Amino acid sequence: MSVHPALSRLEWLIGTWKGAGAGSYPTINTFQYQETAVFGHCGKPFLTYSSRTMHPTEKTPLHAEDGFWKLLPETDKIAVAISQNTGVNEALEGTYNSVGDLVVLKSTVIHSPSFGKAPHVTIVEREYERVAEDEMVYTLKMATEKTELTLHLAGRLRRVDE
Repeated sequence: MSVHPALSRLEWLIGTWKGAGAGSYPTINTFQYQETAVFGHCGKPFLTYSSRTMHPTEKTPLHAEDGFWKLLPETDKIAVAISQNTGVNEALEGTYNSVGDLVVLKSTVIHSPSFGKAPHVTIVEREYERVAEDEMVYTLKMATEKTELTLHLAGRLRRVDE
């Protein structure tokens, strides 16, 4: 199936990516994880997104999130919606710079369930950058009701054949 023309600049994301990352935050111990992320398409003007992380030695699930990526045609504007297994839902907007294949996203809306674990997330910033033909790095910064915007996750993924 052909990729929708509106997504041609993001076509490099399509596929299965695997790698590892590290997490930290002022309120938790640092940790390592393995990740599989999948970007797909169905011929419509959006990408599907799925990410699963697991403990690197115990191989137990840690985090899951799914969403959609949409690029406004003829612009560098991008919108992303992500729903996490924690119940947190992110609406993010930002830019895509094709010179460096860099996506910079900032949350416009964060929704947490009323019964979700406090303190609730209030801001998320994500960056994804292709650093080689089949390799990307990303960061996720996060703020909560009690903690200012701080780096939370950093990872490196390589595209794999599946």
